Amino acid sequence: MEFARKPYLCKMKYKEWQKRPARFLSMTGYTVENFEAWYSYFEEGHKDYFSKYRMTGDRRSGQRMYVMYSNTPLSDIRERLAFMLCYLKNNPSQEMPVDMFGIEQRQCCEYIHGLHKILDIAMESAA
Repeated sequence: MEFARKPYLCKMKYKEWQKRPARFLSMTGYTVENFEAWYSYFEEGHKDYFSKYRMTGDRRSGQRMYVMYSNTPLSDIRERLAFMLCYLKNNPSQEMPVDMFGIEQRQCCEYIHGLHKILDIAMESAA
């Protein structure tokens, strides 16, 4: 029996992790306070990156602004930062986030590569 893939089986658990500091540290490698300090740099990097590029890394053409839709698996910038820190700390295969969020391998790869570039921008800004 084959099950149809349901879109976005679960959402990122950032808000749940935040309520349990030990869990947050375990999943991201950062305390909630350190995460919040990094967030402002990541948010600026996120805005800067998406004003010029798409998630795929292709340059934006035309005048259309970037919009983060609420029905995407990572619809909040804090969730995106938590996702990226969790991915880097735990080093899972891409199949884990593909399965967790019900997304395609291609989309997972785009998230990882795009958000990693934004994290690099944030780290440069913080230095």
